[in-house]
Amino acid sequence: MATFTSTTDGNINDGATYGNTSPGSAGTDFPDTVDICVVGGGTTVTLNTDFEVRALKITGTMAGGGNTITVNGATSNKPFDNDGTITGDLNVTITNTGIQQDGLLLDAMGTSGNINNLTLNLANGTTANKTVGIASSTTLDNTLTITSGTFNTVFDGGASQGLSVGGHIFGNGTFVANDSTVTVAGQCAPANVELTAGSITSNDDFRPTTKTTIDGNGSITAAGTSQMGGLFDIGASNTPTLQSGRLHSSLDIPSGNQGQSTFNLALNENQTGPSRHLFFYNLTLDSEGTENNTLTMAGAITCTGNLTITDGKIDTGSTGRAITVTGDVSVASGGALDLDAASSDANYSFGSLTIASSGTVEAPSHGTITITGEAGTGYAVEVSGTYTPNGGTLKITTDANTFVKILDDVNHLIIEAATATRVYEWVNNTTIQGNLTVNAGRFAHYSPNFSLDVQGDCTVNNTGILDGGSGSIELGSLTIASGGEYRATTGTTTITDESSGGYALENQGTFTHNNGKVLIDFDTPNKNDNTEIKCNEFYDFEIKMNGASYSTMFRDLSGDTVTFLGDLTITKGKFDDNVNSDTYIIHGNTILESEGSFGTATNWHTGNITHHGLVVIKGNYYRSNAGGTVKMGGIRNIGGSVL
Repeated sequence: MATFTSTTDGNINDGATYGNTSPGSAGTDFPDTVDICVVGGGTTVTLNTDFEVRALKITGTMAGGGNTITVNGATSNKPFDNDGTITGDLNVTITNTGIQQDGLLLDAMGTSGNINNLTLNLANGTTANKTVGIASSTTLDNTLTITSGTFNTVFDGGASQGLSVGGHIFGNGTFVANDSTVTVAGQCAPANVELTAGSITSNDDFRPTTKTTIDGNGSITAAGTSQMGGLFDIGASNTPTLQSGRLHSSLDIPSGNQGQSTFNLALNENQTGPSRHLFFYNLTLDSEGTENNTLTMAGAITCTGNLTITDGKIDTGSTGRAITVTGDVSVASGGALDLDAASSDANYSFGSLTIASSGTVEAPSHGTITITGEAGTGYAVEVSGTYTPNGGTLKITTDANTFVKILDDVNHLIIEAATATRVYEWVNNTTIQGNLTVNAGRFAHYSPNFSLDVQGDCTVNNTGILDGGSGSIELGSLTIASGGEYRATTGTTTITDESSGGYALENQGTFTHNNGKVLIDFDTPNKNDNTEIKCNEFYDFEIKMNGASYSTMFRDLSGDTVTFLGDLTITKGKFDDNVNSDTYIIHGNTILESEGSFGTATNWHTGNITHHGLVVIKGNYYRSNAGGTVKMGGIRNIGGSVL
């Protein structure tokens, strides 16, 4: 091995350049593959052909000419050492076929000019033999190809150095970015990328072909319309930020690999996502350009942190891909979340759901959205925008006292607190278009100014409590199962329909009247039917059927007695029995309006009937001559009939 130093301007493979015979022979007059080439100060050596040497040192000027210089080893740790000037396109390939040693250093930055294309092909020796580091900020004008081996932005335990690549990063090797600031004008797609606390920005796709490993809090950006893909492995406690314009089909973030990262999807066109289950920590969709681009899911998404839709839409696709979010789901103004699949719906689990004004959520037609926690605002659900219920179910299981704001746009609401002592409060006038089921916990109003309107069936099960407080309560029907309780409003509980069992009100648990009134109103919705009531005790009660011929039939829960502690008013329809022998006790007044009847015929009842108050008759009062005793505190007939 010899060292050849240029003494004049000339071609790299001409002996005259080194003060020897021209053109001469390799190894004698100009460097051979085992020799060191030195571009001497004040001279210009032109790379007029592809050429290979053991090592290259530049103190003068190296003119690239678009050709490639291959360096295959070094007696020191610098296979390429530039202290001079590079002109033209100089391509450099570093191999270790000649000499293998640890701690190779690429010293590429001289007084001016940069390497054009850099290729590492370090296939020989140990892992340490196959690593090239940099000790100063480095610029490559075009592509970095890591065919094999490792390119490291740290040399020998020193500081992380910046790297600017004017083309792509490709190859089957590993790129270690450490804490460096790295910019790539093209794709970043070697086999492996490792990042700690630095940043990598590529202006084309970022998609390593084997794996991206992040063991710090750095950032990776695939800018503009670029895609992010490949397998990610992020340390469990690390909080890196990832951002791209699209998701590449190869993107793979398995369960446990998401760390505590934040993925910002700056979606710049409509796109169908990868067809595998992706696990994010925080995922944010922020549509760019037209501001209304849609990500259509082709695989399930799990966020162990939060899901935020700033603008644009996430669509679960025609087959209803599942979304599971441990933290908060926030749909900002202009954002949309479509959970209503064309063919089938999945079930969805969110820590909380917040829909801002002008935000939109399409609920599943058949599936269930389960809310398991609450946002920092104290709301399990807060709807200020649009929640389209379709036919789906909203279920809340939050293990905390929490607020629920759902406006008039939920189909079926299930309250099932994880701990039965929890209190959920509705914080606005609330309409449920379908059914309300309270399985556990207490569902109550935040203020008596807030009404509750359940257009379907209301069922209180197990350890559930529906607490009407002092607000307005309207229910399609009311079923209180064993262990359940309805704490009636001190105002009026209006019931406008009946359950499939034929009961407008069926109590198998606890009905606490709170001196309020129950109104059976089949007149307003024009429901032509009789109905049944099962309960032992009421305060005020009013019957308002859709015609004088329709009956409300009463039966006791236990004890053979039905008691009204306040007034009984029959505005329209008939007061009838379900159990012929039950005892009826009315402590207040009994008022029969012109279309109201107490009883259905002269032999309608055999049990005792006691009116402690005044009986005011504008309609029909049927005495019972089939047995039993009727007692009245007084009677006033003002145009009615006693039959």
